[in-house]
Amino acid sequence: MTTPRSSLITRRGFLALVAGAAGFGAAAWSLNRGSAPMATTTMPDGGLSGLPPLTTTTSESMRRAPIPNDEAAATGVAPAWTIGALCRDAWGARPIDGELTPHVPARLTVHHTAAVLSSDSAAPGYMRDHQAFHQLEKGWADIAYHFVIDAAGVVYEGRPVGAVGDTGTDYDPTGHFLVACEGDFSRHGVPDAQRAALIDVMAWAASTYEIDPATLTGHRDWVPTACPGAAMYELVADGSLEAAVRERVRTGGVGLDVQCGPSAVATVAAIEAGAARPAIDRTGAASIVE
Repeated sequence: MTTPRSSLITRRGFLALVAGAAGFGAAAWSLNRGSAPMATTTMPDGGLSGLPPLTTTTSESMRRAPIPNDEAAATGVAPAWTIGALCRDAWGARPIDGELTPHVPARLTVHHTAAVLSSDSAAPGYMRDHQAFHQLEKGWADIAYHFVIDAAGVVYEGRPVGAVGDTGTDYDPTGHFLVACEGDFSRHGVPDAQRAALIDVMAWAASTYEIDPATLTGHRDWVPTACPGAAMYELVADGSLEAAVRERVRTGGVGLDVQCGPSAVATVAAIEAGAARPAIDRTGAASIVE
């Protein structure tokens, strides 16, 4: 939880990582290091322990490491659809600062940031604020989460998926695939676009790491906290989120296209300018919608 200031398991492990897609040209952004307040369980059965920490260099290379059990690459079987995510460089992430500990994701965990966006255009700045708070104030090596999804359903790449996340609460996030949704769901509902993107990201992780969707929980299932907020937790508690993720996996799985380069930077600039926002479609890329 953060408070900013201002593959029924298939073996279709699949990850399409496309860097440098051209088309929108370069755009400039500034790194906002504003302060943002924020926040994580016990190690799941079979979790990894006793592994040496990763250095900053190793962690950075691990971000693009091959996905285990990638049967799709071997057989040519593609997922039913692919969603786009904006890479760290595109949204202006600071470098990883410190050591990360490796793990293999074994369960799915939902958080919220506890921040209410003033507008969709503020989302990339909030990402920079969250990361700055986690690194500069909390002393963590990176932003706590593996992915963050804004209210418009735009997906932002966080810390390496192969590294343990961090938490401002008393639980061990080893083995947890952490996704945070931008918002305070104790104060407002979950936008449809954000919920759809969350389902797709969780289905990608379930397919890729062979995680049973039944492991899907909210932050508050592990420690006393309001996170991920009442409206989001209702989707967890009533089983609807798990059922939707399970159905995505059953019907072919989801690919994840982490987009970088000038096109992705231009997309972030367009979001911040309020002139356009990416629409998450199921044909492969995040496209600009005027």
